[in-house]
Amino acid sequence: MIDLHDAESADGGPDGLVGLQGARNFRDLGGCPTADGRQLRWGRVFRSGHLAALTPADHQVLGALGVQTVVDFRGPLERAEAPPAVALPASIEVVLLPVGDGSVERRELIERIRSGQLAQLTSEDMVAFYLLTLDAHADVFGGVLARVADPDSHALVFHCTAGKDRTGLVAALLLTALGVPEPVVLDDYELTNRFRAARRVGELRPELEELGIDIDELLPFFTAPRAVLAGTLEGVRQRYGSVEAYLLEEAEVSSGVLDALRRELLAPPDAEPT
Repeated sequence: MIDLHDAESADGGPDGLVGLQGARNFRDLGGCPTADGRQLRWGRVFRSGHLAALTPADHQVLGALGVQTVVDFRGPLERAEAPPAVALPASIEVVLLPVGDGSVERRELIERIRSGQLAQLTSEDMVAFYLLTLDAHADVFGGVLARVADPDSHALVFHCTAGKDRTGLVAALLLTALGVPEPVVLDDYELTNRFRAARRVGELRPELEELGIDIDELLPFFTAPRAVLAGTLEGVRQRYGSVEAYLLEEAEVSSGVLDALRRELLAPPDAEPT
């Protein structure tokens, strides 16, 4: 079982969280160290859950962060179900790169859970789903990394609905391509448990208990277990040899884009936020 007892408490380390009124799990990926002693520059790339509930005050924060580009991985139905409460400023380019239509898939899965047809989802099930997603949408994953490599897009935010699955995969691909050690990549993935998943599980638990459903048997779906991303990265290595090979071969990311990512995003370890 995944331990969420302390998921809402700080661990004392840097987590990149940006406090917004209308978005959970909005985080700067800056500060992540690489194996060769560099680190990801602060203020260049952010990951988040959906931005539909941002307030005018939040827009001011985005402006202060220098956000130029928002990449949205949600499908058309997801966007229709959660339109922005306040339109983003015209100065921010919104790039739609849908990875499936999660609203349909998620609704069907939730209905199977509520009806009792699906009583358990394991980490292995989620690994299989992640690998299927990487295979089916490699072009999208390659496209967003090309955007991130372009300095004219900075600062850039990428997000899906929860900021966990599609967003987590993109963050893992990006960090791995930059040479961030796998334990740090997994740490970043798990932070979603603190900033979003624990609260969501608490909200759903009473409802599912009334239906006789044990949410603890479904935690890999609602949370971000370390084993899920670790198994996914191992699956990519088994299929392609390495994450970089997946990006070059399947996602059609050029070596020039990978070079640009490292050139634009990496800095010495003592670099300050820019």
